Amino acid sequence: MRRSRTLVIGSLIAAAGIALAIFLLRARGSTRPEAPAPGPRPSAESKAEAAPHPNAPTPVATAPFAGAAASAGSKPPGTGPTPPAPSARAEPDRGSLFDREPAILRATLVDPLGAPLPKRFVSFKVELASGEESFDLQTTDDDGVFVWTIGDLSALVKPVRRVRYAVAKEGADALETVVELGRPLSSGFNELGRVMLRPPPLLASGVLVDEVGAPYPMAAIELLLPVAGYGTSGAEASAAGGSKEGLAAAGAPGESRVASGAAGAERPGGLETTGAAEGSATPEARAPGTESFEAPWPPIRAATDAEGRFALRSSLDVKRLALRPRSAEALPGPSVAVNRGATEVRLVLPRGGAIVGRVLLDDPAAAGDVEVRALRRSPNGDEAPIANGAIAADGSFRLPGLSAGDTNVEVLARQQVRHRVEGVLVVVQKDAKDPRLAAIDLRSGARTLDLVVVDPDGKPVGGAKVVAGKDGAPLREDQTGQDGRVRLVVPSLPVDVLVSHAEFFGPAYRPTLVRNVAAETRITLELGLTVSTELTGLPSLPEDLRVKPWLHPQDVPPPAGAPARPREPSFGGPLESYSAQKPGAPFTVPAPGTYKVYVDVQRADGRLVTIPGVPPTITVLDQTTPQGFRLAVDAAQLDSAIRNLRDG
Repeated sequence: MRRSRTLVIGSLIAAAGIALAIFLLRARGSTRPEAPAPGPRPSAESKAEAAPHPNAPTPVATAPFAGAAASAGSKPPGTGPTPPAPSARAEPDRGSLFDREPAILRATLVDPLGAPLPKRFVSFKVELASGEESFDLQTTDDDGVFVWTIGDLSALVKPVRRVRYAVAKEGADALETVVELGRPLSSGFNELGRVMLRPPPLLASGVLVDEVGAPYPMAAIELLLPVAGYGTSGAEASAAGGSKEGLAAAGAPGESRVASGAAGAERPGGLETTGAAEGSATPEARAPGTESFEAPWPPIRAATDAEGRFALRSSLDVKRLALRPRSAEALPGPSVAVNRGATEVRLVLPRGGAIVGRVLLDDPAAAGDVEVRALRRSPNGDEAPIANGAIAADGSFRLPGLSAGDTNVEVLARQQVRHRVEGVLVVVQKDAKDPRLAAIDLRSGARTLDLVVVDPDGKPVGGAKVVAGKDGAPLREDQTGQDGRVRLVVPSLPVDVLVSHAEFFGPAYRPTLVRNVAAETRITLELGLTVSTELTGLPSLPEDLRVKPWLHPQDVPPPAGAPARPREPSFGGPLESYSAQKPGAPFTVPAPGTYKVYVDVQRADGRLVTIPGVPPTITVLDQTTPQGFRLAVDAAQLDSAIRNLRDG
């Protein structure tokens, strides 16, 4: 009984399944589902892009290509049978769903002379009824034939209105054309035949040179387009900045503002430059105020040739544009605003100098976690990075394209500052090989040494120079902060530490050597030697003139056994001279030795002239009591110096 009941239930379930299958098959055969449009709803911007470009080249021809059924004779071998062309639809703009084959475009691309363009990268753009779709870096074959497949076995193929082909894009050898299609694409092969590409309109051309006027080859000229609201109409900005043609330099698209009548200036994090292009054949009708430009995406650039010359070509509809030179060996140069079609534009990209060095690591594989950056201080005292770079597998690094001047360098590991060197001198078109950067040791064997420097009253001494070394050879050098503290990273401990500090009109401390420092140490500086000078033979002077003596160390040896300072010292080098705030007042010098004497006559505006004929040197002894020196001034030499000062 139980077995017969089970058989009945199974038969009922099987019958229900068969009935459901028959119903679904009938529904599928009588009803064709409408495929939803892929992707998000097209935006206003994409609809604007679909409109014909006002500066687009004249189409080669309206292509009344054959559908799949009519083009079977030209179909390449090995592609299988061609299905019949689909029937026309009442609403062609809504697309058609092909169950077996996608739509395939085939064209032979030729240059203006009719020669095929083999093995060339092609920027291919399909303009659809609801927007544009771009495809880059597809290659023609040996005969210049370019084939592109639109859609797959389940994709919705939209009606294509026009097709754009471009080769070499915006460079001097750029070629492009737009082909108007006679009707929507069909599934299978759609033959366009021979398509001739022609040069697009010229945006700008000129030459790139370095700071000494030499040609700058193998550099990139980046196109910047107007930002809406800065010297361009909204329509122009939409046509330019909203276009998907174009190109930004390495890195995120940046913005550059160009104001008329000012000079370019380097600033951290970018370049803000101004000024018109040199030698532009087109007058610079610059609107008052500030023009703002930004790099489009994809970027638009052209390369300079062996003579530094360049040309940018594109069908972008803009009246004003900006050019910015870039190179892997330098920081980006100043951007220059020009009118469309400008020729003989002269751009300048300073090569600058470079900072080189090496970082020592336990594991070379950890080099990817290390970054080196260069920093500069602005006139208001703020410090900001101006360049950064990675290190090679062997730990070496090079930061190129830096302008001349003192530069601070930091080495970061996993975003943490592990080492800092200040006052690296950069010279234009030379590599700064500061000995402090020759072997920056980040190996696990390195040790950190904290020091505190104070004066005889226990107050912190800021700006003191601290050198750590062994056997007279320097290992690290740094400077105390305003709290008198400094941290040194040395390969091993203990080390010898030499501390010195002096000011022109302030206290000078004796160089202090502390040997075998192996842990945090408090170092107390002693005041230097007290010296006073008295000038004799001086006549009465006008109220706007004063005479000031000062001493320059000529032969002042460091403490015996102290580590020598590097040949390229940080923080501007050792103090070169000492003097009193008021004539005749005592002042201090850091150590005994021979000092060269200079006496100046100075105006109230700061201009001064040195008086010759004064005793050339004095010798300061190592004694605790003050030492005074009389310096005779020749009256005739003083009168001559005053006349030179007045005449100047």
